[in-house]
Amino acid sequence: MRSWTTRAGAASAAYREGVAGSLAAGVAWQGIEWSPGWASVGWLAGVALFGQVLGWLLVAICSPRLPSYLGAILLLLTPVGAVALGAAVLGERPTMPQLAGCVLILAGACVVGIRAPATNQTDDADSSRDAGRRT
Repeated sequence: MRSWTTRAGAASAAYREGVAGSLAAGVAWQGIEWSPGWASVGWLAGVALFGQVLGWLLVAICSPRLPSYLGAILLLLTPVGAVALGAAVLGERPTMPQLAGCVLILAGACVVGIRAPATNQTDDADSSRDAGRRT
């Protein structure tokens, strides 16, 4: 097993390489704006807050209340929703590989949903409550 310092060193190296690669790509693409302005910072903060923080907070709160297979299916549908929202809101035209990936994800979700175990939500809650009493 690796020590903590070895893992931290690897993470630090990956971070440095990511920053260096991002800077190189930014310079090569359109240049880097070192002072983007408060409007850009506000949009970036809004996207981070609503797109990531709030979304994953809801996932963390709600997924323990769902059967595990249903939570997994819902998380698998995230890329399909991203393609659909991109088409509906931004007017993007999905490519054939994107559409094929969406079809594969939806087909897999249907297969798992059909083969899902027939459990009752109250049974799961009762078993977890009983497990807490035994410990």
